[in-house]
Amino acid sequence: MFKSKFWYIFLVLLTTSQLLFGCVGHAAASDGNVTVTDDYGVQVSAPSQPQRIVSLSPSNTEILGALGLIDQVVGVTDYSNYPTEAATKTNVGGYTEINSEKVVALNPDIVIADSGNGNETIDYLRGLGLNVVVLNPTDIEGILKDIVLVGKATGTEDKANSLVDSMSDRINSIKEKVATSSTKPTVAHVVSYDPIYVAGKNTYQDQVISVAGGKNAFSNIDGWGTINIENLINKDPDYVMINSGTGMLDENGSNPVYDYFKQNTQVQSLTAVKNDHFILVEADIISRGGPRIVDAIEMVAELIHPECFSLPVSNFSTDVTSGDTPLTVQFTDLSQNATGWDWDFGDGDTSTDESPEHTYSTAGTYTANLTVSNENGTSFQTAVIDVEESSSSGGSSGGNSHKSSGSSTGSLSVSSTSSSSESVDNVSTSSENQSDVTSDVTETVTETPSEPDVQDSEQNSETNVEQTPEQTSEQTPGQNSSGDENTNTPGFEIASGIICLICVFLYKRR
Repeated sequence: MFKSKFWYIFLVLLTTSQLLFGCVGHAAASDGNVTVTDDYGVQVSAPSQPQRIVSLSPSNTEILGALGLIDQVVGVTDYSNYPTEAATKTNVGGYTEINSEKVVALNPDIVIADSGNGNETIDYLRGLGLNVVVLNPTDIEGILKDIVLVGKATGTEDKANSLVDSMSDRINSIKEKVATSSTKPTVAHVVSYDPIYVAGKNTYQDQVISVAGGKNAFSNIDGWGTINIENLINKDPDYVMINSGTGMLDENGSNPVYDYFKQNTQVQSLTAVKNDHFILVEADIISRGGPRIVDAIEMVAELIHPECFSLPVSNFSTDVTSGDTPLTVQFTDLSQNATGWDWDFGDGDTSTDESPEHTYSTAGTYTANLTVSNENGTSFQTAVIDVEESSSSGGSSGGNSHKSSGSSTGSLSVSSTSSSSESVDNVSTSSENQSDVTSDVTETVTETPSEPDVQDSEQNSETNVEQTPEQTSEQTPGQNSSGDENTNTPGFEIASGIICLICVFLYKRR
């Protein structure tokens, strides 16, 4: 009797648990929402795999593109032209002049807004029942945090974390490179000339300059501010960066800000002018709070610290190039930008000393090779050493004095990189080191490690005194990310429950 009751209760409990678990699984699958807290501290619940996304700033569009969500984006604002697919999306107005009716008409699952859109617009959209996530990064750390926030809100958190890790690694690599420099050049970032509008502290540009190993010439200004020519002359920065790109050119295709400083006689005494350090930077890259901010750091670092990114140039001299055995040769390194030395004397012996001495004990013609390296690449140079059999035993080593030297020509392309990036066409520098080749037989070859393709920026930054460049201004764009959907269904649990009920019925009937 006890055994019968036991099995009866067991079957009933088993059936109930299976049905309960089935119902719970169905509720989770049918809900499919995710809740995040945006930069305004507002909790927003939205579909975990949104299929219709509206972006209300160019930087937000870049973040969505880097996360592989550009196909899900249905609406963007003015100047949202990166990735290139963004240009095909419905325009919902300007950064500070959002057309709310157009946003509503697109029936978005989620709206990725920006604090610059204005609280009135944001509150209005939320009042209409739209899921609005607001981003408000104030520094580079905030940009990284917001990339993860967008990833959580769109079901691409893993991809967002991977992107942020890659960006952080690149930033740390830049810091390590520029840390080897003994100088910290002063840099002024100018975006207009009437009045002269510059970036001060608490701006992306200030952080970009700092991480790149420089010092903002106008760090005494909080945010963005205006200066006059006298202020600029008194600061006398080592470099002056001027925005370029769409929106910065006049009807003749010229950059009026750049032309003003190149032609103004008052600034000709500036160190930056004398050293030709007036440089153009892509406004969209250096002014937007998106993944390409790391490209901006790399670009500026390479511009103001070329010595930290230059290729090595192999060169050396010898005190003799020929003589009788045993012939002792002093090799003296004359290379540039080298951190590693690898000598091959041609007779089977090698050395990693900077300037070694080597003795040839057997007659012959030897090709001595020096390969130098640094983290940016390698180069090598060779010289021929002629060793003849000694005419008399016991003779001392001797030879003809001859210095062997060489030259290398290399170029360094200053470009932006991102998790997935293209080259910045209008910002490049080249370095060329040449010297006469005095050795009879010398050869120099420079090799550079393959670089990832870098992104070509087409985004623009609208800049005026009332609106900062952030407001208008390495992932593969256009790559669709479907994400993993929760497709759990309670079919198995329900079937198990039905079977258990049948068992109970049969048991009772028996």
